[in-house]
Amino acid sequence: MDRALKNFRSPFRQWVVALTLMLAAVQCPAQVEPAHRDALLRYLQASRTTVLLRHFGLSLAIREVAVKRWGFVSARLSGAEIDAIQAHISEGELENRLVEAHRARLSAQDAVKIAEFYGSEPGRRIVAANLEGMLPTSDPLVSNKPPAPGPAEREAFEAFLVTPAGARLNAVGAVLTKEVLKVQDTLADLAVERYVAERKLPNRRQ
Repeated sequence: MDRALKNFRSPFRQWVVALTLMLAAVQCPAQVEPAHRDALLRYLQASRTTVLLRHFGLSLAIREVAVKRWGFVSARLSGAEIDAIQAHISEGELENRLVEAHRARLSAQDAVKIAEFYGSEPGRRIVAANLEGMLPTSDPLVSNKPPAPGPAEREAFEAFLVTPAGARLNAVGAVLTKEVLKVQDTLADLAVERYVAERKLPNRRQ
């Protein structure tokens, strides 16, 4: 009897351990190395990805999610209420989600090199032109707006794209855009959920 129980316990224990490790892997994503995280944050800042979502993208996504998924009436959803909903997403949470979305596709070295280009004069001009009207007035690209990009900036950008970091960005750019939009949608939905719970509003999530 003891031997039979031992034979049963051995594979059962292995299965339990394996299942526990699988759940741990799902619930606790791999930590981002500090140097990698810092490099990605530099890239997100230089490209204005974080500020673009905070100032522009999230508010639009919250309005859409609130109306389409949570039953809010668009005509009654004021800018002040959207701001109150968005306040349920902290800057740290936004940064963490964006870092996680980028870490598998951009190495620390690539992120630093891309950030350096975006921080250069040609890069600043290109970013400012591409994001015109979507950044807060406090952003240096608005308050101290650089001149519009010209042929020299285009040439600098094309030269950057043939570098290893530029080629990598060109290869994964479309995927990263989808990941950023996914982060935006997820956080918008989460913000509305927290707002509804906090205000004890009817949960009409569809």
